[in-house]
Amino acid sequence: MSGADTQERLHALVKELPPELHEDVISYIESLLPKKETPKREFLRQDWAGALKGHYDGYTSVELQKEAVDYMAHKAMKGVSGYKPPKKYDVSR
Repeated sequence: MSGADTQERLHALVKELPPELHEDVISYIESLLPKKETPKREFLRQDWAGALKGHYDGYTSVELQKEAVDYMAHKAMKGVSGYKPPKKYDVSR
């Protein structure tokens, strides 16, 4: 069935309905249409920028990333028997 035929059929069917049901048909058809909500725009907060400025010890971002990976590996290995932590994580001294 082509688009024009479908429209004609819908129009004929709606005309057969009593007028008090026309609003129900409109509401039903509108409920079938996809709802397009525009997402609320949120801007990136940057109030944290510079918060660690006083703690900078000359590390580059790559060095900080390596430190984080080393620390995570240390935390994962902590309970493994025979594991010897690096000196910087050894608190038993």
